[in-house]
Amino acid sequence: MSTTKKRPPPTEIAVAIMLAIAAALSAVLGLSALARPSRFEMRLAAIRSDSAEAKILLERRPNRIAPRSADCAAPASAVGEKLRRDLATLAGNAHLDPPRIDVQPAVVTAADGGLEPYDVRFEATGPYDAALGVLAAVPMVRPTIFIDTADLQAKVSAVTLSFKGRVYCAPRH
Repeated sequence: MSTTKKRPPPTEIAVAIMLAIAAALSAVLGLSALARPSRFEMRLAAIRSDSAEAKILLERRPNRIAPRSADCAAPASAVGEKLRRDLATLAGNAHLDPPRIDVQPAVVTAADGGLEPYDVRFEATGPYDAALGVLAAVPMVRPTIFIDTADLQAKVSAVTLSFKGRVYCAPRH
């Protein structure tokens, strides 16, 4: 008795191989479609456009250690006076009570990247909307104030806006 296995005909093998290839190709294409985020081409085009604009801006920028928003008056007292004046004007225009403003040179650390830091503290009381308006206008003050903490404390008929932050000035040589 001989035990020989019967082989399937070559056409059945070819069909099985083609079905396996088709299933693998379908799986690859299906997983590829799932891995691609929606609106991928539009997002990719926006990223490429933004990076091209950034490259152009970087090429035009002179070699500076700080942005133009870090240009400050030479002596520390002038930096403080300008900030006090600008912040007091913002508060006055918003009809807040006269603010308490303190600007002091801060301790320079390695993280400051060669810039001269100044600590800024601000506190004023007035209507809620006016206080929010002042807070929204702070980014327009130059040199730029980087706010670390901001607080609105409700009073009976007003709020007190207070914030602490830093200004970084490019040293003048």
